[in-house]
Amino acid sequence: MEGGSLKMDEWMSRLIAGLSDGQTGEVAGSRGAVDVSLSERLLNQAVTEKLPPGGAVQQLTLRFLPGQVRVTVRLARPRFVPPVTLPVTIERQADLPASPLLVLRVGMPPGLGLLVGLGANIFNALPPGLRLEGERLTVDLAFLLRQQNLDWLLRYARTLLVTFEEGRVRIQGSAALE
Repeated sequence: MEGGSLKMDEWMSRLIAGLSDGQTGEVAGSRGAVDVSLSERLLNQAVTEKLPPGGAVQQLTLRFLPGQVRVTVRLARPRFVPPVTLPVTIERQADLPASPLLVLRVGMPPGLGLLVGLGANIFNALPPGLRLEGERLTVDLAFLLRQQNLDWLLRYARTLLVTFEEGRVRIQGSAALE
């Protein structure tokens, strides 16, 4: 504290700590909206940094198109397996705050079953918070937020809309502090 006043970052830290504990107090009744557009270049960098060295997936590339994302996966082993490109569309948006699950549909190309039978099961490499059942990939937003100690955000979230555009993913949402 300087001169009896808090620096802005200290004030924000206290406000966020209070919100994470469910204390809306002086900001109760506030509402907010967000509209974020993330480039595929930025997301591909993030994915590359998160791939574990020596893991089952050697490379994973995202290509965003209107209404879908094409995910190209290259496995580390067996080396003879060519990269596989899977079209992914949004089947069901998350219904916040009640059901923080984003459901995607993964198009399975012909012959993928044969590769899986040869031990090239790309789905064994899914991180926690992602679950594949048939062609449905469920993204558990609550689990992913909990891993980052941000699950308290769901207490205030009201809407979330994810859309795929040319070269980008757009995330729109709203929140209310009540």
